[in-house]
Amino acid sequence: LEARGCAPHLDGCSCNIADLRFTQQGHSESFKHGAHAGHDIGWLVAELQAGRILLSDTSVVIHAVRFHGIVRALNNRHAVALVRYQNEQSEPLSCTARIWPLVHGMKLDDGSGQSVVQKFKNASDSYTGGRSIRGRSRSLSRERSTRVREVVTVHISNIDFEVTDEELRSHILGGGHQSVAEVRIKRRATGKNAGRSQGNALVIFHCAEDARRVASDGLPPLRGRDLAIQLDTVTRAVFDTASGESTGVLRCKGCMTVCCQLMDLYLVEGVRLPGPGYAPHTNTAYYCTCSVKDARGCLFEEHPQHRNFMVAMCEQCRADLGNVQVTSMCMEGDWSIQLGEMAMCFKCQNVYLELPDCHEELLDVKKWSLLYSALGGGDCRMSTVTMQMVAPKLRSALSSNVVSDNSNRTMRLVPRSRPGGRSASPHT
Repeated sequence: LEARGCAPHLDGCSCNIADLRFTQQGHSESFKHGAHAGHDIGWLVAELQAGRILLSDTSVVIHAVRFHGIVRALNNRHAVALVRYQNEQSEPLSCTARIWPLVHGMKLDDGSGQSVVQKFKNASDSYTGGRSIRGRSRSLSRERSTRVREVVTVHISNIDFEVTDEELRSHILGGGHQSVAEVRIKRRATGKNAGRSQGNALVIFHCAEDARRVASDGLPPLRGRDLAIQLDTVTRAVFDTASGESTGVLRCKGCMTVCCQLMDLYLVEGVRLPGPGYAPHTNTAYYCTCSVKDARGCLFEEHPQHRNFMVAMCEQCRADLGNVQVTSMCMEGDWSIQLGEMAMCFKCQNVYLELPDCHEELLDVKKWSLLYSALGGGDCRMSTVTMQMVAPKLRSALSSNVVSDNSNRTMRLVPRSRPGGRSASPHT
């Protein structure tokens, strides 16, 4: 907590430019302060393209805050320059960002001395969720909108087997959808029919709204066949994020019983206790944990092998939900004060995360260490983890919902509806 209340390190941290979001709805095209004062954004983009200014230079560091899991830029003009530069490249790029805590009394050290909280409040007028921003100019003809290039996948099926990638791309562009980045018709990889179309395709869009419009409005028939179109699971989950206040819960995989409110649950780096898999030199462990009093729907019994443990089982289906352990033995720092003498540690293989902003899809995690690494923010309260935050991770190498091959075994989304007609209510 002390570290999070301090100014970020001058070296900052690496951040994908595609993950940046703006705070303002409009910006000036000229820099008024700092190393680039007197120049315009176009000049900075040209300098980046020519290699005279590098993404690692301190002059293009992005000052930002993390709000609802999203990195929101405070120096929007520099963010615009980086996004425009990224949009002209074929490979994803990273920049350096200094993520400031939203703490009263914290002031930027960029020479302005502005309050971080006040700066963010004054700048936050974007009505697009920070995905786009419009440049202000005295000449209407020079106004320019900058949009973060998002990676959104649409699935198209019932395609004639003779249709090529280029023909499908032209068909989509002819429907007025111009943000198509890549079209890939799935084809058989082996056998005597290797290379033959499977009749379905993955289409990558750089504009989330364009992808949504394709899925909702559809496309004209192609070669006499009606095309079936749907958003990929990750994109659909983001669009279906809940509005208003919601807390999020942890659910038992076996019966969907609520095990804990995410507000009371923490993802923590701790110490692995001696036992199976124990290694003295790499004994780091990761826990999804809460105070025993905050665990719901659990039955506690003595552990058959460890006297300092207790076994926690689901009241409804008797699934093994995890262990109750001595907090000071498995977690360092002040967690004993936060959680109490004993802490409930959940097993990831037997629980789902229902995130605060999405009730239609549940997050299934193979290992807590993988989620901890993907979030990249250190120990955290689970109620701060949102679908908006997780979606880019699911679309990366952690997911099979993009064109690149992946086993989808690390993190995945599963429908809230359960086999056999059971469904978990968000208010259960």
